Amino acid sequence: MVKYFVFLILILNTIIVSSNRIPHVLNLSVGQVADINIEGYKLHLDLTNPKNHHLTRFVGLYESDLIILPQTEDIGSHYVTLTNINTGMNHNLRIHVTREKNTCGKDEMEQLWLDVLPDISSKDNLKARSEAIKILQSVGKEKVSNIRLYKNINELNNARTMLIDTGDFDFPVDEPIITMKLACSDREAGEIMDTMADINDEYSKSALMKGFMQFDDTTTTHVVETTTTVYRTTRKVDNPPVKVQSLQSYECKRGIICEVHIPKDLFIDAEDGDTTNLALSVELSDFKKSDRSDEIDRNPDNFMTVHNKSLLLIGVPIIEGKYNFRITAKDKLGQAAAVAFSINVHSPGSFTHEYVFTLDKSVDRLLETPDVLIGFVKRLSLAIGDKKDNHIMINSITPKGAQSIVSWSNTTLNDVICHHKKIENILLTMVTQNGKRPLTKFIKAVGPSYHVRDVSLNLLNTCARKSPNNVSGNNVDVTVIKDEEKGLGGIHMFMPFLIALILLLLFTACLTIIYVVTRVRSKKEKKSTDFISKGLPVVFPEEVSNEDTDASVNSPMLIKEERAPLNVTLHDNPLYKAPMIVGGQREGSVMTGTSTVSKSGQPSNTTTSQRMPPPYIAP
Repeated sequence: MVKYFVFLILILNTIIVSSNRIPHVLNLSVGQVADINIEGYKLHLDLTNPKNHHLTRFVGLYESDLIILPQTEDIGSHYVTLTNINTGMNHNLRIHVTREKNTCGKDEMEQLWLDVLPDISSKDNLKARSEAIKILQSVGKEKVSNIRLYKNINELNNARTMLIDTGDFDFPVDEPIITMKLACSDREAGEIMDTMADINDEYSKSALMKGFMQFDDTTTTHVVETTTTVYRTTRKVDNPPVKVQSLQSYECKRGIICEVHIPKDLFIDAEDGDTTNLALSVELSDFKKSDRSDEIDRNPDNFMTVHNKSLLLIGVPIIEGKYNFRITAKDKLGQAAAVAFSINVHSPGSFTHEYVFTLDKSVDRLLETPDVLIGFVKRLSLAIGDKKDNHIMINSITPKGAQSIVSWSNTTLNDVICHHKKIENILLTMVTQNGKRPLTKFIKAVGPSYHVRDVSLNLLNTCARKSPNNVSGNNVDVTVIKDEEKGLGGIHMFMPFLIALILLLLFTACLTIIYVVTRVRSKKEKKSTDFISKGLPVVFPEEVSNEDTDASVNSPMLIKEERAPLNVTLHDNPLYKAPMIVGGQREGSVMTGTSTVSKSGQPSNTTTSQRMPPPYIAP
């Protein structure tokens, strides 16, 4: 009995666990996938019955995976029955399909969605389409609940009101397309920059869309009735803000970020406090060109915006002239005060270079609000590693279909002297080494809202005169200096040192030649008689005694001087012999010629005879 009871508990536990795993109601939006594991259940659905076509077109069973992927034609409620294999109990599943639900709130701005072309075709089944969604989820690191798959681009466009922001919108008409919600507004664009870059590297076609989906209007609103008691009260008087100071005229340069700091006590409100507690806005009153005093037909777009907390007016002017603005401050009740000021925009002067970008953003959208162009300049400054965004100067913005051509230059390099190396280094932070395309990390740094397609460099003025290979103004292809040209540039840099070294070697060679010639001439001028010795005594071998067999002289000996040996004994010099005895006396020493020595070694006073040298005969 206990065994049967335990067995019953196990069966009930299995049923409860399985029931908890499979929902009874499944709410899906169009294009949203659901992948449910129904192991232990079987599906009561005849796939071959035409009556079940309304289910089989978006519901499929693959082994134990129940995949559901509804489309626009499937909006409504559908019921599927699952039967437990062990118990035979039925599990009813209600699938409720609606349009997209707004999860961003009513006050949010335009949403950002990313369209990609998956690697599937219209003939692939629900399993392949579900796998394509999971792949995008892993690449984009987004939840599956934020990804939608539509059977073609027309179905997707009918379900939304959006415009392309960046990317390639040339999608096939009859192929499935996946769209993924990235952000509720473009204020969050900086957070999705890495996701956007990773997806662009993985998929052949992608486009960033901005706008709204067609939300479901059948959402039930719960109304709670309450009773309100009305009390009679006395309303306190709220005074409007008051202008305390006036603003002067400010000077800015065309294409460079212009910043104006607002005084904290510009406005004062008795209830709300100083200017930081008021809602500020700036409007363009009128505009006059700088080259003519008459007004133009149409005022340019307002390029200034105001930051409440930092009390900073900031903008990027692209047209020269005098701008008259008005700052308005409002309190909590909407009461306002205003103050006028003006900005004179001057020419920044000539520039020696310009970088030309092709952006996947139209001119109208680039100049739609001041924050868009300001954001582009700030992101570009960070992308090239420059901490000061006022070094970026926008030279021109021109339309190119749905794209825009933006040219800019670096204000620190617009000198009389052309800084070729620095200009090239900035270019190499934006393009690959071979110059064929922009760097991926640079595209990521600039951001998906300003997707950079092409980069080129134009050298102008002094740089153009020094570099005949500069790019023409209409060329939008990437242009960088080749490695061979870089090597030639290095040689030109060291050319003065090479010339100085060559001159030094030539000078040294000349000195060496002069020295050698002088020595040769001095040797030729010497007389041959300078090398002939005169008046030297000559001793012949026969004049040397042969008593000592150890000493031998076979050739005449020349002696420059005749002098007595210094303490030389008979044994010290084997060539020395005592003079011969002539008439009871020895001749003087031929070697010394100054004294005689007896056999006892005592000196003698007898006069020595010496053979004199032959007389000198002039040559």
